[in-house]
Amino acid sequence: MNLFSGFTDSDLKEVVSPLFGVNYWIGLSISVCLIASLFIFKGFYAQVSRYNVFRYSLGSLQLILYFLYFYFHEMNGDINWKDYMPFHLCSLLDLVSIFLLICPSDKLFSLTFPLVGPVVLPFLFPDKHVYGPDNFFYYHYYLNHLIIFFGFFYLYTYGHVKFNSLYLRQICTFMTGFALFVFVFNITFGTNYLFIGSAGFTFTDKYWLLSTGHWNPVFRFIFMWSVGMMFILIFNFLIKKYFPPFYFNSGSEVNKYYDNKLSLFSKIKNRLKKTNKLGA
Repeated sequence: MNLFSGFTDSDLKEVVSPLFGVNYWIGLSISVCLIASLFIFKGFYAQVSRYNVFRYSLGSLQLILYFLYFYFHEMNGDINWKDYMPFHLCSLLDLVSIFLLICPSDKLFSLTFPLVGPVVLPFLFPDKHVYGPDNFFYYHYYLNHLIIFFGFFYLYTYGHVKFNSLYLRQICTFMTGFALFVFVFNITFGTNYLFIGSAGFTFTDKYWLLSTGHWNPVFRFIFMWSVGMMFILIFNFLIKKYFPPFYFNSGSEVNKYYDNKLSLFSKIKNRLKKTNKLGA
């Protein structure tokens, strides 16, 4: 007997929630706030960064979520060997993020950081398997993607790793090779990896353009490869040009680049003062 019956149920007839409903906005809002906290409470995270326990805890939580996802699906009898393949970009980054949080590596980070950009897509376009907050898979969906995004930026902005943008060519080569391999796997086994959800983004006819599960396989590959390359190039450019880390050496050394730059709160405060003076 399943002691967690209902909470671990993956039967969509029982637990499906409306797409873009209240539960979606709650999950999205909390995720955005936690990611934003990295850029607002810099002093706090700098202090936390001097101890490894936060990294280890975050990586351990992510590892537990990774195994629980497959365990509960196996327990429900709705998974096969093809579902274990880490061929979604988020699944690949999930494993990389776990490793980096526990054992930071400059080279591995530099090779995978620009791939994080597309992780925003699951927040904007939720999987067709939408659960409510009374179900494990609801928390897994948001926590899993949140930790990937949060973990990569935490490691970078607080000096746990160094990003080398010179790896861009290797990143594009790897991503192309990976996409081609997964394309062949999709054709061979009838899967739809690299896309949102195991069967693509399957909205109703109203959203037919996003229903990637029904597209021609070659067109799906070209489209997603193009989107992926665009994200990688833009992300790499923005990080290199406009967003150096806040701290070096695990939060112990302030980046002087920000010495003369106001914090977000300071900018808002100055803007309010200026507005009040004009209104007086």
